[in-house]
Amino acid sequence: MKKALRPALALSLAIILFGAGFLCARLAAASASETPRAKQRLGRREMASPQAPKKDLLRALRDNPSGVVSGDIYVAVWAMDDTERSALFARIAGMPPGPRKGALLESVVRAWQERSPQAALESLGRLPPGYARQRMLDEGVRQWARKDPESAVLWVEGQAGAVSRGILDRYRVALVYEWAHGDPAAALAYARELPPLDYHPSRMNQAIHALAKSGNAALAAEAAQGTQEGEEQIPMGVIALGWASFDMPAALQWAAAFEDERRKNMAHNIIMNYGADDPRAVVEWFERLPPDDPLRADRGDFRNMFSAWAHFDAEAAAAWIGARPPSPERDQALGAFVGTLSESDPTAAMAWAQQGASEKTRADMRRVVMKNWIHTDAEGARAHLDAPNAFTPDEAARFRKELDKSAQ
Repeated sequence: MKKALRPALALSLAIILFGAGFLCARLAAASASETPRAKQRLGRREMASPQAPKKDLLRALRDNPSGVVSGDIYVAVWAMDDTERSALFARIAGMPPGPRKGALLESVVRAWQERSPQAALESLGRLPPGYARQRMLDEGVRQWARKDPESAVLWVEGQAGAVSRGILDRYRVALVYEWAHGDPAAALAYARELPPLDYHPSRMNQAIHALAKSGNAALAAEAAQGTQEGEEQIPMGVIALGWASFDMPAALQWAAAFEDERRKNMAHNIIMNYGADDPRAVVEWFERLPPDDPLRADRGDFRNMFSAWAHFDAEAAAAWIGARPPSPERDQALGAFVGTLSESDPTAAMAWAQQGASEKTRADMRRVVMKNWIHTDAEGARAHLDAPNAFTPDEAARFRKELDKSAQ
């Protein structure tokens, strides 16, 4: 029996050994013939693994930087020191020109700037001059100013003489803008200390605008009035718009306290830029002005805001009109309301037009409604003219001609 089993056992062992050898040969061949694409996939798997040791991460980036995605580079650069980042930057900078190279460089620089902004900016000096390099430099200054403006100032001012006047001015504008959002008072002080020949009103305006926008309207006003002799006076409108971005009614009230031409200009700019966000608040602000206030005499902004209010909330606008006694101001609101309503419901608008304080006002509003009606619903407009209506025979005849002409 034992003799009979020996040949079978030998055969089984031979098969196992043959299979193991065949498998080893296949694995060796696969390793030897691994394609670049397969290596890229392997590199990405290494990058994606949270357990990948740092040396493997760096190896994947150094050996095949074009095979990894930008997000992987960002994570790896964050973990490097400046020497390693510089070597990686040089490796990517030596790649052939193309969109891929630009994307990888920006990923390296973006992460580098967060860890070591000065070293990152200085590394960009190794790139050839051009739009791409300057764009990354500008962004680096802005990013640095958001995190550590004092250090960014030292670097920017150290560029005087090394870069052109225009580039230096761009850095300063970017620095003041970003700094002003975090510490507007310090940004304002820096802007004032700039050499007179480099003075640019936009820098001061940006700092003052940020002061007002952050709620420091009083400090912003003081800064605007404290410009040195020979400098361009900072427009109060900068403060007004900054303030209006977070508290429009308060900004309007502040603007109304002025007594010169700036008063009208500031109120108008606030309303045009932010009034549509809350047209009812603007209408109520107008209503609180003294009856003889010049701002009430110029009704263009009031009419525009009432039209906006009627568009967003016709019911509330109608209630406001209904609660007011006849007056020129009510007629202004009524005219705006009727004009807006006529675009969607001309029949109702025609009825509202009859509420004007005078026959002239009523006739003007009726004509506005009919003109819109002809363009939006010619059949309905003709039916209204054929029925008893408030138009004179001459007016009705003119509108019928317009209808006939539009039908041709």
